[in-house]
Amino acid sequence: MGNTRKTWTTSCRAIALTLPLLAGCTYASVGEVRELTPEGSAFAGALSSEYKKLALYEADQMTDWIDAEHFADKGMDAARGQVRGPDMINQWDIEDDKKPELNAARERLVTFLNAGAGDQSPMQVAKAQASFDCWLEQQEEKWQTDHIALCRDAFYAAIENVEPIIKPQATIHFGLDSGVMDNDAHAALNKFANYVRKFDTGAVVIDGHADRAGTDPYNLDLSQKRALAVRKQLIRAGVPSDRIHISVYGESSPAVTTPDGMIEPLNRRAEVALRLPPLYANIAPPTELATVSE
Repeated sequence: MGNTRKTWTTSCRAIALTLPLLAGCTYASVGEVRELTPEGSAFAGALSSEYKKLALYEADQMTDWIDAEHFADKGMDAARGQVRGPDMINQWDIEDDKKPELNAARERLVTFLNAGAGDQSPMQVAKAQASFDCWLEQQEEKWQTDHIALCRDAFYAAIENVEPIIKPQATIHFGLDSGVMDNDAHAALNKFANYVRKFDTGAVVIDGHADRAGTDPYNLDLSQKRALAVRKQLIRAGVPSDRIHISVYGESSPAVTTPDGMIEPLNRRAEVALRLPPLYANIAPPTELATVSE
């Protein structure tokens, strides 16, 4: 949409609240959105419903016809299967000190959208996008701090529900006393790498493990070999080496609890996952990774 909203708002704001149907400032989409029938994907339908609720709230409860029309337009487009992304921050008059958090939030949302989150979790992603645009609208107005908090909190709640679904992860199993992967493991890591490349941020974390057969030093070394084998394959598959971090646990963190000395195939593994950075300042940073050298 570019800055169309801002230009249109400037020309109409002075008269919109008192004469909302004056020529040049009509609000046809608000009327249309009341009767919309969603089309297209599950995500498009969910998004149209979220924008409908937002548009009608702004029109009926807040008598803010300008922003109601903006959200109604986005709802109608989604209902026709023409999904538009979250608003750009420069479409709204946002104070400079509020932009870093909003920029980080939008970047995370767009990353998830590009990775196909709308197909995997349509309701939550639609809620996140509409809540983000609501947050922008309320932040521009500034004076209703409870409304700002409501939209902001709704965005974070939705995006936190999406993250466990959308973040790629894999578990690679190994043979007894082995750090060699089979063809299935290579295929799983190639799939993981193809997916993780859709994310511009985030560390790829590999945790190496062993079962409880053998000595502690031996198992620590074996778990490192497994983690490094996974790392090597991910680099071959296109994951930048500087995004990869390794931790090794030996036999100290089994997937299946066993007595010391027992062989357990499910414990002979390396776990790999994408760890995304925290979204905002009051989320504690992740624990420092225990890395090992190659």
